[in-house]
Amino acid sequence: MNRAGSVALCGTISALCLVCMFLTGVIPFATFALPALAGVLLIVIVIEQGKRWALLAYLVVSLLAFILAADLEAKLMFACFFGYYPILKALFEGMRRPRFAFCLKLAVFNAAVIAVYFVLSALGGLLPDEFQIFGKSLPLLFLIAGNVIFVLYDYALSCLAATYVRRLQPKLRRLFRI
Repeated sequence: MNRAGSVALCGTISALCLVCMFLTGVIPFATFALPALAGVLLIVIVIEQGKRWALLAYLVVSLLAFILAADLEAKLMFACFFGYYPILKALFEGMRRPRFAFCLKLAVFNAAVIAVYFVLSALGGLLPDEFQIFGKSLPLLFLIAGNVIFVLYDYALSCLAATYVRRLQPKLRRLFRI
């Protein structure tokens, strides 16, 4: 693909990602779903243009999301995890040891979620007592549940990438004569 086509593709995907991030202010219960969907869209750039173009698109969307989007938690989740995860996933899945790569994926996810938790706690002025119900620590329960959901997200990302390459990519290449 020529330079103009690359810029057009990345710009279009970035705009769609930004729409998802903007919608987090309109649909408040989609705080995690919309940043995850924005991350899924970046798979197309990783596949079609490579990791460098995807990294640039991630940086642009993150910056513009912090300026335009309303939901701070969604912006942090995109910037700290969902935005760059498709790029890291491509790197990790190229490793020779899949179990080690899976452990790295979990470590990156947990580090990102914990970082977002501490940033939101510091900015929001939340007290540790507010995260207790019946003497149980909610952040730990949420982290455990988040790890289960992350494994499903990672699997879904793999399936979506494979489906894109197998079904959509040939049609788009024929359509745009790439």
